[in-house]
Amino acid sequence: MSKLRYAAYGSNLHPVRLQNRVPSASLAGTERLPGMSLHFHKQGMDGSAKANILETGDGVHVAIYTIDAHEKPLLDRHEHAGIGYESTLIDVPGFGECFTYVATETHIADELDPYCWYHELVLVGCRLHGFPDEYIASVETVARIDDPDRERRHR
Repeated sequence: MSKLRYAAYGSNLHPVRLQNRVPSASLAGTERLPGMSLHFHKQGMDGSAKANILETGDGVHVAIYTIDAHEKPLLDRHEHAGIGYESTLIDVPGFGECFTYVATETHIADELDPYCWYHELVLVGCRLHGFPDEYIASVETVARIDDPDRERRHR
């Protein structure tokens, strides 16, 4: 069975969330992408900000997962690939070519903030993977808002 490497940097850092989306997901390791930065400015389908990476900055920490190639369309659907995020290939030191998702220009909205629950998923993922304290502290400083949809918030 063919495997793909996926570089997660947002809410999919959380292994349970990712395995609920693609059951074959297995952690291969973590790495830092030099020269990149993490932003919460991708306009989500729910109207809040989601994570994105840009090719400028001090570095982004990622978790590298392997997934069965036939499950990639499942992840594409969860990530709304083609509707705000595009699947793209990046070179990750120590792992080589991995796919990830990057926001399209049409879906970047710097005025948006992430919902608290989404922000917390990213933070928990950062902590679970043992990312550096300084990196976690920078993610902690991101402004966030309450989700007005109670059902989604509790899910």
